[in-house]
Amino acid sequence: MIACYEEHFGSPERLPPVPNLPEELTQMTMQMANFIVHDERTIKTRKLLTVNGINFTTMEYKA
Repeated sequence: MIACYEEHFGSPERLPPVPNLPEELTQMTMQMANFIVHDERTIKTRKLLTVNGINFTTMEYKA
């Protein structure tokens, strides 16, 4: 999953390009959000964490 996120969002070693225009920033942000919402691996990971009682935004376990 980490490699997948690095591929789509960049990493400390490979930062994504900085948009020059506000419209480019909006487009890049929407593409990133689209990936998070529609990527099958991300969906399965969220479901797995939810079923196991883990808040996937904070990675805290809820008994």
